[in-house]
Amino acid sequence: MPILSTDENGGENGEGVSSDGKYGSFETNTPKTSTLNSININPKNLRLSRSNTNLVLRPLIDKPTIERVFSRIEPGSLRGSTFTLASSAIGAGLLSLSLVMKTVGLALGVLLIVTGALLAFLSLEMLLDTADVILSFQGMTGDRSISYSTLAARVLGEKASFFVEIVFVVYSFGVIVGYFLVIGRSIEDVCGAVGISLANDTIPIILAALLALPLCLKRDISSLTFASLLCICAMGFVCIILAYRAFEDGNISDLPAPYARFESGFCSSATIVFFAFNCHTNIFAVYSSMQYPLLGRMKKVTLRSILIQFILYTMAGAFGYILFKDKTEGNILDNFPPEDTLASLCKGGVAIALLVGLPLNMHPTRSNLIQLTRKCWRGAAKDDGDEAVMENIEPSLISLVSITIALLILALFLALNVPGVSIVFSFLGATACVTMCYVYPTLMYLEVLEHLYPGFSHGQRLGLKIALHLLLIAMCGIGAVSIWESYAQIVKHRPAS
Repeated sequence: MPILSTDENGGENGEGVSSDGKYGSFETNTPKTSTLNSININPKNLRLSRSNTNLVLRPLIDKPTIERVFSRIEPGSLRGSTFTLASSAIGAGLLSLSLVMKTVGLALGVLLIVTGALLAFLSLEMLLDTADVILSFQGMTGDRSISYSTLAARVLGEKASFFVEIVFVVYSFGVIVGYFLVIGRSIEDVCGAVGISLANDTIPIILAALLALPLCLKRDISSLTFASLLCICAMGFVCIILAYRAFEDGNISDLPAPYARFESGFCSSATIVFFAFNCHTNIFAVYSSMQYPLLGRMKKVTLRSILIQFILYTMAGAFGYILFKDKTEGNILDNFPPEDTLASLCKGGVAIALLVGLPLNMHPTRSNLIQLTRKCWRGAAKDDGDEAVMENIEPSLISLVSITIALLILALFLALNVPGVSIVFSFLGATACVTMCYVYPTLMYLEVLEHLYPGFSHGQRLGLKIALHLLLIAMCGIGAVSIWESYAQIVKHRPAS
């Protein structure tokens, strides 16, 4: 197990000079703008520490409420970071939340979404607190550049980091499979709306793969950063249509009963919710890109991001189920007939948004897969003294194209053989999301617990550890049952030989 230790420039309170000399060194022209001058304190005379960094930066970012609300949204700002983190979670998973309501009932479904939001916020807080402890021990006051796998390696060891990268590959690749299912179905419905007949159901999914191929071959995906915003706009449009149709048809006054069901499928519904709230893979990318990466500000970002997700998810789940009741499908868009022009426009928008966003999942899948391959070969290369050479080798264009095509073909095969998109999201929620969102954050948090709460008594620490272990057991239990339920659904829908 890795041992937390301080270096010669740092201490447990986070004092020490940032290695890259960022704002934490207080070498900026702060006296003209900092309100510290009003109490005769020169920021340049302060010792570099976490507390003093907060003291210097907070007056600089304290703006009037009206100016903060109505000013332009800047990259790395509080609002910009909030929308970036929210958009990394809000995607195709929203389309299956109405099925959650159908499976467990309206009231229990809303309670499940509330619970998912609270658990997601709790696990994000644990990740941020753990990272703050590690960065403090490293003496990094101003720099917040750290990744999920690096944090896992620092706290739990290199083997844990290796497994994190495997989980990332499974998650990103599984999202591609789910996207193919949603895009293919949307293409099929849009073609039906304009009078184009297709020979069979596999053609739209194959067409989606062919359209995605040139985008997935891009080495640089910075030009596709707008895809996240496009996706959140498309999903917001879905929520608006569901609400409009529910009120238009008068279904809002006829709520479906029963309001709660405890039947088989509950755990699968829970893991769909876990999948929907997963923004943990991007938490540190957002944190490090903030203009003023203070822990308190990042916690505001996570809270507001979860609230945005909660509002959209509750709208989509509740209004979709109220509108279609027991006929609700795993993909709520499948409930709208091709003749519905407004819904067809929505399906086209969702298809375009997911198609453009698909490379954002292919890129990390391919990169992590290459990184895993390097780590597997590193041991042999180290024995031969070629470790540094192996680390600097960049994959050739032919290798990138071959890996991308192979991943697309495998994703296409799975998409053609999986009964529905809700099974994909449920499986990902039960495996990758339970691991990334709950297992690892809890295990890492337990390791740094004594550093986070030095004033706690032995009994208080023991109680907190017991609560966290119970949470860990509950999440793993729900995930295991959900995997079994997903397997049972696949077997049930498998055609007889």
